[in-house]
Order: sequence, then structure tokens, then C-alpha cells
Amino acid sequence: MKSVGFLVLVCLTIGSFGSSEIDQEQIKEISRKITEINFNNTDFNNDFKMNILKAVLGMQTVRVSDTYDADVTNFTEQLLTNVRALIIDQGLEPLQLPDEKVNLVVTGNVHLTNGWLTDLSTIWTYDEVQINYSNETKILDVTLPLSFDVLLITYDYKTKIILVTIHGDLKAKVKKVKLNLHLGFNFNTYQAFVDKLDVKKSGTITIEFTGLGLLNWIIDAMSDVLIALFHNLILGIVNSIIQTPVQAVIEDINEIINNFLYPSSLINCCHAMFDQYKLNQH
Repeated sequence: MKSVGFLVLVCLTIGSFGSSEIDQEQIKEISRKITEINFNNTDFNNDFKMNILKAVLGMQTVRVSDTYDADVTNFTEQLLTNVRALIIDQGLEPLQLPDEKVNLVVTGNVHLTNGWLTDLSTIWTYDEVQINYSNETKILDVTLPLSFDVLLITYDYKTKIILVTIHGDLKAKVKKVKLNLHLGFNFNTYQAFVDKLDVKKSGTITIEFTGLGLLNWIIDAMSDVLIALFHNLILGIVNSIIQTPVQAVIEDINEIINNFLYPSSLINCCHAMFDQYKLNQH
């Protein structure tokens, strides 16, 4: 039976007890008096289920966010705030890029080294969040329209034209990368999940080169090849960069929901927390 006791309220108010002496027997006595809610009851109001979901989603405070807002729109903003923080926390801002060797028709090849990608943490929404619920499947679908305003790629390059070696650096600005992230919540299992990531626009790329004696036709030849390379590079990076932190946030949400739905895990959690609390008093 899926049931939930509001023991979570007891856990959340531990910090307010001050120096009062509260032992495990008191907690057990309190837990016996807490009314359980049967989630299998067909009379259980769907709106109330949604409110519980929103409250649970609002409670998640993983990584750096301290917001307790239960509103779905604010949850979306909180999710992206956590993703941005995770990008920085995981050392992905800036992100070091692999060395590349690109073949050119005229000059032979271009060697790219010391590459960096910056501004991944500027991810945000470019349109309204789309929310759909199916009564048949009992699945809530959420589509987040995400974008990176401007991403910056930098590389050192070296190429050889006949007997002349040209080297310098390049800056590639990638503007208006847009993608849709599809999330969902299954009311059959009470679990959130990441569905898929659709790239709507891979962005427009402009490249600036520095280097003594660089001719226009060489710039054109290098630009065409590098733009294709950077488009593929950005799509691969954006997909992995978004999937990893979002999946981490979703897992944290599911952990909170599981604790909310299965009070036994919360009781164990409270016992452990009070054991630690009593140790800290000595």
C-alpha cells in the first residue's frame, strides 16, 4: 500500500526544537498518531494529488537552491538555477575542448589546440513552458524551451601554406542555440523522468581569426570547415551538459518523493537525525 504520513513535517521542524530533550520514543509516539493517506483510494482527489506533487517539487533544495516555492513555474526556474549551478560546480564553466585536426582542400590541414567553451551556465528559457496531462496514461508532460544566448569557442590554430606556417587564435561566437527538453511525471509510479532533448536550432556561428599574413581566401576555406565542426561539437556538448545535471536534479526529486510516499524511510531518517542531535548536545 502506498501511503504517506506527514512525518515529513516533523523532520522539517527538527531545527526549531532548540535545546529541548526529545528522544526516539517520543518520535515513535508521535508517528503512531499521524494519519496516513491511502494513495490507492479511487476517491482521492486528483487536484489534491497535484497539490502534493507541487509541494514535493517545491521542497527539493538540491545543490545551491534554497527556494521552497511550490509553484510549478517557479519550480522550472529553480530546476534551471540548479542546472546552471551544477554546470559551474562540476567544472564545466569554462569547458576545455579536445584538440582537433581539420583537413582543408587547399592548405592541407589546420591544427586546433588549447580549446575552451564558455557561457554554458547562461542556459535559460526562450518561451513559455508547455504542460500537458493525459487522463489515459496519467502522465504529466513538461516541455522546457531552453536556449543559450551566446556561446564562445576559443582555440589556438596552426596551418601551413606552401612553405609558410601561419598560427594565431580564433574566437567563434555561437548565437541562439535553442532546444526543447522534455520531462515528465508518472502518476502511476509517482516518479519524475527525463524523456528526450530536441535541438530546434543549432545556432549561427561567426568566427574571428588573428594571425600575420592571413589571406581572405584562407579565412573562407577555414571558416567553412570549422563552422561545420563547431556545429557538431556544440550539439554533442549541449546534449551531454544538459542531460547530466538535469538527470541529477530529477534523481534528487525522486528521492524526496520516495521518502514522502514511504514513511518508513522517513522514520529511519528522523531516528538517525535525532541520534546525531543528541550526540551534538554532549
